[in-house]
Amino acid sequence: MSRFFRRELAAFTQDRRGVFAVITSLMLFVLVTVGGMAVDFSRAQMAKERLQFAVDSAALAVGKVTESYEDPEDAILDYVVANIDGSVIKDGSLQLATNISETPASRQVAIEASAKVDGIFTAFFGVDEIQVNARSETYEAYQNLEIAIALDVSNSMKNARIAELRKAAKEFVGKLLKSEKDRELRHISLIPYGAAVALPTGLNRFLRGQFEDAYWNGCFNYGDDIFRNDNLFRNGSLDPYPHFHFWGNHLLCSQDREAIFLENNVDVLEKAIDNMTATGGSTRTDVATAWALRAVSPKWRGIYPGAPAH
Repeated sequence: MSRFFRRELAAFTQDRRGVFAVITSLMLFVLVTVGGMAVDFSRAQMAKERLQFAVDSAALAVGKVTESYEDPEDAILDYVVANIDGSVIKDGSLQLATNISETPASRQVAIEASAKVDGIFTAFFGVDEIQVNARSETYEAYQNLEIAIALDVSNSMKNARIAELRKAAKEFVGKLLKSEKDRELRHISLIPYGAAVALPTGLNRFLRGQFEDAYWNGCFNYGDDIFRNDNLFRNGSLDPYPHFHFWGNHLLCSQDREAIFLENNVDVLEKAIDNMTATGGSTRTDVATAWALRAVSPKWRGIYPGAPAH
């Protein structure tokens, strides 16, 4: 009898039938578990990316110094919620911490966010939720901005063209100097031009020196030096635009379209733009560009009475 049991036991220990099924069952459990957890963590990664995008969008939007909000934190919350809507992030799990610091010329926004994603397979191991985090920080500052706009008012701009030019120029000025903060740190120079540029009155008087002519209306002839650099001209070193008394009302250099240097008053700029007419003769873009450069050049600050000192 004992010999029988020994023989059967030996046969059982050497029998390999059914081993594959056992191994497969064990491996299948492991594979399903690992695969399920991978799905959960993949969902969590997608939620993290969505949350990061939402936080970045909110920081960029609220961080703009040109925008104002009654309650920036509410605005941040609105941006984040709108951008995570429809994601796998669990409702009611969003937590935000914001820090906003401002000066008259800058705004810094820091946002930290956390949210949760329901675990499906991880719940079998006691992990019901997976937390995801995101952080974003922006800093934007005004810098002193000086812009010179050369505006073609030559004969080629008559009729509808000059009207469109005035409209576009006023729209540009309005947008650039929209707020009080804009006007503190931004200045615009207007350089209307045709065959010549009519300079600001104070600069005109400085440049013409002792020249007096009842027919002269404020434009000069220039040598090649004006196009090579932004150096100063000596007092009285420029020749007046010739033979203006033959031109009657001096339309080629009308003081109605006198250039304006570094102005931040919207009303002054818009009035000057409204006064522009297309009666400027030929198109001397080279001269206009040369004076646009000088309008923003530090070398020309305060050199004549009434000159901008910005």
